[in-house]
Amino acid sequence: KGYLINWTTQRTIWDQIFNSSKINTSDTHLIVTEPPLNFKSIQEAWDEALFEEYNFKSVFRSSPSSLTAFHYKQTHKDNLCCLVIDAGHAFSHVIPYVNGKPVEKGMKRISIGGKHLGNLLKEQISYRQLNLLEETYVCNLIKEDVCFVSTSFKEEMELARKRDPSVLCEYVLPDFVNTHRGYVKLPNVDDSDVSLMKRVMCNVLR
Repeated sequence: KGYLINWTTQRTIWDQIFNSSKINTSDTHLIVTEPPLNFKSIQEAWDEALFEEYNFKSVFRSSPSSLTAFHYKQTHKDNLCCLVIDAGHAFSHVIPYVNGKPVEKGMKRISIGGKHLGNLLKEQISYRQLNLLEETYVCNLIKEDVCFVSTSFKEEMELARKRDPSVLCEYVLPDFVNTHRGYVKLPNVDDSDVSLMKRVMCNVLR
């Protein structure tokens, strides 16, 4: 559900991060993000681990949406209100902010996230072009590389139906022999050396 419950795994991750970065934790100020309305018991366990085990000089906990609202307030000083949609892997939060502070009564948690969008993309590609139902990793790459949030949905859907070059793109799939990551084929670029690799046409899918 997005809340930290396995502390053994989390400590392993932190050990890897802090050791590889070779930082002096006793002289470091740390900013760590957490889900909105995080449980107090989890927050206290975080503080205990970060201060007593890793010896950080200071720790600031905040939700990603609060940091986004803070940035918006700094860059749009005349606007007192904003609405932040924080889309995660398995769920999303919709949070209104007034003068930089979240309105808890207006918060909404939706059980839809990037995982569901990835599954939808996987099904559409599999039923229309290539069978990628077992290729979650590849579909996530496609989603990250070509999908975007439309600012003019109706106009761009019309361009997609006309197969307009501004929307239409060709995605070359990895073969996991020569390449381990797919890529968007640029127009007018010779790709005869990878002509046998499978491709997906991304249009309305984007």
